[in-house]
This record gives sequence, structure tokens and C-alpha cells, in this order.
Amino acid sequence: AIRAGKRIHEELESQQNHIRIGQHTLNRDHPDYTALYVANQVMGAGSLISVLGQEIREKNGWAYSVGSYSQPMLGTGSFIIYA
Repeated sequence: AIRAGKRIHEELESQQNHIRIGQHTLNRDHPDYTALYVANQVMGAGSLISVLGQEIREKNGWAYSVGSYSQPMLGTGSFIIYA
């Protein structure tokens, strides 16, 4: 069972912002896990050559670093996008 998410906002004294967006996702034994892995490689895992890298950093200059990753687990894993 997937639990409802929650929003956490923390004010920090900094000149930079760090953003993380997460979602529960497939476990590593799920038949669609390979498709999720490949989609993540294109979308964000390839750093600056990824879709996120090109759109967020190279094209618009909104963030110095951007990417995504998946954490496969025996149970429900997680999918994270960060900037």
C-alpha cells in the first residue's frame, strides 16, 4: 500500500535553493522496472545530456545542477527529481 505524501518546506539562510520532488514507484522485481530505468536515463540520470539537464540548465539556466534517480527496493522504491 502506498501512503499519502506530505509537503515539507524549510526556510534556510542561503543564497541557493535545493529542490527535491519524490514519488513512490515500482519495486525492482516489477515487470515494468526496466522501462522505468530506461526512461529515467533519458529524463534525468544522464546529468547535462538528459532532458532535464538540457531544459532546466542549458536552455533556461534555472539551476546549476539537475537530475533524477530511482532507488529500487524489495518493497516500493522511490523516484526523485532534484535541482
